[in-house]
Amino acid sequence: MSHSSFWSIQTHKSLVSTQDTLKALIDKGEAEEGTLIHAIEQTGGYGRHGRKWECGSGNLSFSFMLSPRANRLQSTSLSLVTGIALVRAIQDALGITNDDVILKWPNDVMIKGKKCAGILLETMKQNVIIGTGVNISSAPIEEAVSLSDYNKNITLTPEELLLRFLEVFEDIYPLWQEQGFVVFRPEFMKLSYKKGTPVHVKLPDNTVEGLFQDVDEQGNMLILCKDTQKLQKITAGDVFLV
Repeated sequence: MSHSSFWSIQTHKSLVSTQDTLKALIDKGEAEEGTLIHAIEQTGGYGRHGRKWECGSGNLSFSFMLSPRANRLQSTSLSLVTGIALVRAIQDALGITNDDVILKWPNDVMIKGKKCAGILLETMKQNVIIGTGVNISSAPIEEAVSLSDYNKNITLTPEELLLRFLEVFEDIYPLWQEQGFVVFRPEFMKLSYKKGTPVHVKLPDNTVEGLFQDVDEQGNMLILCKDTQKLQKITAGDVFLV
């Protein structure tokens, strides 16, 4: 697998979790910025809130480490920037530029309303660990979709998609380091659902319903709350389209 010197890629035939494998390396001081763990098969992957993410052979699972100069609060927007890079790579692989592929704040890539990819961002020892899973050849559950479901003639391998993603991400990461999320905000809005889309957001202690309005310069979602008719900033939560 050809890649630039920024990345240090370790590929494993099978892992329980690329995220946990990378955490163990960081804990032992054996990882640096650009260290990436790629599993051909992942048997115990997980997403936000520990939700199981199945990824068999033919799909893509990887986790990588960054050491951004930004503070922890600013670093959360890296999930959105990772999503942008992933959508660019997927659109390039599929040869499309339409709105069939969209970003669902804060961490999902959707194809025609079904989840195709997920992103998990965690922090450890001043580092950011980003885990990514993409359904390429198959989708493990009915509510999800794979790239091959969208295009039956696709011949894309996980390694090819990974390289496409790495090229895009390496290109935009320095820009995020210098200018933050604000420079990517217009592209995220273009790739996300339209203003006025009905959503409900599951928060730790309640659920908020409203209309999607915007994403601010820090990457927080803004919705027009149904109950108060006021803008509410969402910093974290599970979003469902109504």
